[in-house]
Amino acid sequence: MAGRSVTRSIFVASAVIGLVLMIIEAGAGVAADTSATLDPSGQFQLTAQTIPVPETASGAPAATLLGPLPGSTPLLIDVGIDEQLQNKQAAVGAIYDSASPSYHHFYTDATWDAQFSVAQATYDAVANQLVADGMQMAYSDQERDLIELNATAAQVDRAFDVT
Repeated sequence: MAGRSVTRSIFVASAVIGLVLMIIEAGAGVAADTSATLDPSGQFQLTAQTIPVPETASGAPAATLLGPLPGSTPLLIDVGIDEQLQNKQAAVGAIYDSASPSYHHFYTDATWDAQFSVAQATYDAVANQLVADGMQMAYSDQERDLIELNATAAQVDRAFDVT
């Protein structure tokens, strides 16, 4: 496994926090469409469905599936949280729509963050669940929409129901 890179990127989107987990292990691709919700007690619940992805990209050499990573393999993963994806897309679209009153009225970092930052309760629920799953926080940005974690392959597999 030396010399091989492993990337696991997790993007969380929508009001009920839908996740798309893309896993590229030693050049072979697998995807899981994972949805996540906050139950009434504030617990973060994950469900997953495996989606096959093409073995190769256009022009890329064929990859050989080597099997799962050993559970003890250390990983650095990113979890993106986006409760307002559609609102963000609409706001950006309005900036470039000449018929919009927002046409060419650009956001500052502060006004964007004030309008579109992830709610603290949502961030806390996601972060607390990932830490409870044994992962260690490595980084979080001020908008609360990105969490970087150190974890083992086994912890990620359990947390996101990767098989």
